[in-house]
Amino acid sequence: MEILSDPTPDMLAMPRFDDGAIDMQELLRRLAEQVVNAVMDAEADQLCGGGANSRNGYRERSLATCVGTLTLRIPKLRSGSFFPEDVLERYQRVDRALVAAVAEMYATGTSTRKVQRVAEKMGVSRLSKDQVSAIASSLDADIEDLCGRPLGGSPVPYVWLDATYVKCC
Repeated sequence: MEILSDPTPDMLAMPRFDDGAIDMQELLRRLAEQVVNAVMDAEADQLCGGGANSRNGYRERSLATCVGTLTLRIPKLRSGSFFPEDVLERYQRVDRALVAAVAEMYATGTSTRKVQRVAEKMGVSRLSKDQVSAIASSLDADIEDLCGRPLGGSPVPYVWLDATYVKCC
């Protein structure tokens, strides 16, 4: 937890726009990055607690999230390995919330290039059209499973809506 308790002067300065207003998205990105790195450090220290193992530096990985791209410092161990599977999936550098946002935009008909521009506005520096297409292809597999499931034998709840429009003076 020394990351949070020993901040550098750069970390203490509030991120601001050119007009002097506080950049909340950058502030949240910094906070999320610091908290996730502190939690991973604590987990790695717990694994090394018995003295049979020791730390051996960090591997830096980037993770695209809805608050911007986080730089994760994943601790390395001298023997064995440490990978925070609860933080990020292997070979996946995009947060689940961002995947859901991209899938929603794709489902509503937004083109992959427009999705890339929207992601840039969200603070994600690199989200290529190929990554958007890969996220969309995983969505296609989920839709195929949903459409192919049998509906016989199980009750299917539904909502029936009805409305009456009465013009009054």
